Amino acid sequence: MELKILHEVHNPLFKRKEVQGTVKANVPPSRLEVAKFLSEKYSVPSTAVKVLDIKGNFGVKEFKVRANIYSTKEERDKIELMSKKEKEIEAKSLAPKPAEVSAQEKK
Repeated sequence: MELKILHEVHNPLFKRKEVQGTVKANVPPSRLEVAKFLSEKYSVPSTAVKVLDIKGNFGVKEFKVRANIYSTKEERDKIELMSKKEKEIEAKSLAPKPAEVSAQEKK
């Protein structure tokens, strides 16, 4: 997966960076993959990134991405609304895995 930033704007009112770019990949990337990639690029936690949309055209392996990048998760939660599905995905990604839970119980 290759991400190229086309447009980046700092919005001081909402304390965020608004990013538009393109992703080259064989399959459409998930929101989690894009958020992780942007979080590594901008040195913020992946929970502080809100991916607005990922759009592609038939037969083209290039996808347009729009995202808002905040400095912390708390700032993102103040401004962005999350759907029920997004909340479930975030809870699932933050929850400890069963192997980790059993290791903690043994101690």
